[in-house]
Amino acid sequence: MSQLDYQIDMTIGVEGGIADTTFGKDTISRVALADLRCARLLVRDATAPLGDRGAKIPTADFAGSGDVLGVLMWDPGKVNDGLISSVKVNFAAGDELPVLRRGRIYVKPEDAVVQGVQAFARFASGGGGTELGRFRSDADTATAAAVPSARWFTSTTAADQVAVLEINLPTTSAA
Repeated sequence: MSQLDYQIDMTIGVEGGIADTTFGKDTISRVALADLRCARLLVRDATAPLGDRGAKIPTADFAGSGDVLGVLMWDPGKVNDGLISSVKVNFAAGDELPVLRRGRIYVKPEDAVVQGVQAFARFASGGGGTELGRFRSDADTATAAAVPSARWFTSTTAADQVAVLEINLPTTSAA
């Protein structure tokens, strides 16, 4: 391979990293209302002092609410980056957040997922997991909801394997 050849896609994904740079993406910026970990679903929190600028992990069923903001992206400039598995916080309360509304992003779902199938995100603790905002393949007995316009771009065979999530939220709502 000559020094002018390079791969456009990473061979391994960082949770919250952009998975496909050739696919168009749309991002917005919000402010964290609590400590957050990347590659989690974020929803709007209009009750906070920041109004529509505040973002949080879902704590109630968000289906049909129009409050889904997108997926929290990894920021390589942060000290607590997603490369360290023991790190539970990537962004502290008050941090500016990069949120992906349209594009492909690396996530580690709670269970095995199948390419092309609707993606769900957890809003309450259940038998399949306790970490709110994490993605999965089903509603897990009504503790996770379908994420609008989100599908699995790749498949996995078990929980906590890196998968690519494709999300395509409208640019006009919640932005």
